[in-house]
Amino acid sequence: MLSIKALGVAEAAAHDARTARRHTLLFAAGVLASMWALVGALLALRAAGAEVGWGYQLQSPVVVGALALLVFAAALSMAGVFELAPLGGTLSVAAGRTPPAAEAFLSGVLVTALATPCSAPFLAAAVAYGVAGGAASAIVVFTALGVGLVWPLALVAAAPRVRRWLPRPGAWMVTLRQALAFPLLATVVWLAWVLGRQAGTDAVTALLAALTLLSLGLWALGRFGTLVASVGRRRAARGIALATGGGALALVIAGASQEPRAAVVTNAMSPPSQAAGALPWRPYNAAALEALRDSGRVVLLDFTADWCLTCKVNERVAFGSDAVRESLRAHDVALLRADWTTRDPSVTRALAAFRRNSVPFVVLYGRDRAAAPVILPTLLTPGIVTRALDAAAGGRAPALSAAPAR
Repeated sequence: MLSIKALGVAEAAAHDARTARRHTLLFAAGVLASMWALVGALLALRAAGAEVGWGYQLQSPVVVGALALLVFAAALSMAGVFELAPLGGTLSVAAGRTPPAAEAFLSGVLVTALATPCSAPFLAAAVAYGVAGGAASAIVVFTALGVGLVWPLALVAAAPRVRRWLPRPGAWMVTLRQALAFPLLATVVWLAWVLGRQAGTDAVTALLAALTLLSLGLWALGRFGTLVASVGRRRAARGIALATGGGALALVIAGASQEPRAAVVTNAMSPPSQAAGALPWRPYNAAALEALRDSGRVVLLDFTADWCLTCKVNERVAFGSDAVRESLRAHDVALLRADWTTRDPSVTRALAAFRRNSVPFVVLYGRDRAAAPVILPTLLTPGIVTRALDAAAGGRAPALSAAPAR
């Protein structure tokens, strides 16, 4: 997403460097304002007694559905259905017109909303320190993270020498912008999958209906809301777009409220005998963890969420490998999965016990009840997991970080 934005800034700077700098400042304002809003809401919820952690925004099916609508609208814009591109350069820049200020600001909001939930692989410690340290440290840490999102674009906008390293703007950028709509559509597919995991197939059906309705309104805006159309047609097209957008959001809200995730998880994961070939994960609870540790078994506890892409990479690369599966069977390892896809106070408390509030996070308990659990690295490989399992089963301390016993 940032690379798309960088090309847009480079294109704008080719026509007017001052406009490019202004666009970047507005983008930065959107990033920082949304970052502060997320942190402020998180601190307010925690002060009110709610047990929430970083990534809480994607624990809400309504937010996931709304983000899917927003990303879908951005994809249609980049594909040329209508002209409002909150992620990259716009055709209005190529035509010599100044892009709307709201465009740049909203692009910062969207980038922050999609980029912040998963803290892996580099930000887990910073996020934990920022949230646990109070309001002052949270503001400092997350302001620094926001600046980290912005500085590459600021460098492109401010330094002509840097822009020389980028491809020269031209008509090819229109084709590129349209091609880059497809990764955004893939993001919509991912968000729809997350929504289905959270709220069931009825919610996904409602989202598909909402996307269809939204596409109708945006098509009308692109077809009849152009500058060459009469004032009456433009107003009518904008009215249709607003009405369909509101209707699409209402459909998402109604669909996301139909089925709670708890019922889905209980039916899908309660019996350890899952689909053929699947690992026998059991849902986490504190009592089950204590009982398994008292029994003398090695226990692997995986804190994960469906909206965390790094978690899914770990599941496929590490836990999906034959070597890890064989090691799990050989050492009779008990598998517990703490699913944080939707808000779960027990999972939040368990993470907080390790001074963490983000995923992925994997903990390994050895056979020795008195030994401290071992925290595995954020990014896992089959070798890392098998070595840790061998050490835990043999009562040795692996060459990994150890945590206080919990």
